[in-house]
Amino acid sequence: MKAKPYISIITVCYNSEKTIERTIKSVISQNYRNLEYIIIDGASTDNTLSIIDKYKNKISKIISEPDKGIYDAMNKGIKISTGDYISFLNSDDYYLNNTLESLIKEIKSNPAYGIYHGNVLYSKEKRKTLYRPYPISKNYFTYIGMPVFHPTMFVHNSVFKQIGMLDINFKIVSDYKFTFSCFLSGIKFHYCPDLIVAFSAGGASAALRIRLKEGMRARKQLGIPFYKRAISYVYRLAISILSKIKNFIFS
Repeated sequence: MKAKPYISIITVCYNSEKTIERTIKSVISQNYRNLEYIIIDGASTDNTLSIIDKYKNKISKIISEPDKGIYDAMNKGIKISTGDYISFLNSDDYYLNNTLESLIKEIKSNPAYGIYHGNVLYSKEKRKTLYRPYPISKNYFTYIGMPVFHPTMFVHNSVFKQIGMLDINFKIVSDYKFTFSCFLSGIKFHYCPDLIVAFSAGGASAALRIRLKEGMRARKQLGIPFYKRAISYVYRLAISILSKIKNFIFS
């Protein structure tokens, strides 16, 4: 294992003028410096590119051009990355001061894992809540969804060579399909208890109807039997309805 693993951080953005500066600052202010920072912009029409330009001397690579969706943009980042480990930081998320130091500490203490992941600090309005990942199992992937948080995942570059890149035929669940594929292929995951990424409410994956439909299709492609896919669909739909009822009652 290298004494100082090289980390590739990729931010995909489009018209993100309200949040992109905080994201950029959180990366370039990390104490761990053996990294490259890549920004893939989808030809923004607001002030996003002007903000990015302010920090261009501290950003390794910048691409701004139309894309075929978020996963196409992510794949562009993967193709030009040179790090030992690759991670995606959304344009409305950000690292805490010691995020990368916590990661490197775990890699050095627990080498030979394909994916390292941690916790998210979930922000909604003025409330912040720390969430830890669920135990990783085939049943959780099958019936519920992602047991780990995608913004906290640092994936060894060999994993993309083995599994492939993100499926651009999905709008919002390709990260789920990729991570489930990793699990089914025997890629080892390691939980980093001190690794925290601040995660904002909303985003592409907030669209329930599309997520349920795409989740069914992704599970089918991964060989999950129809009855298990149906159970998952009904369960996720029921949880969503109950959550809306709860919010209505206590709002």
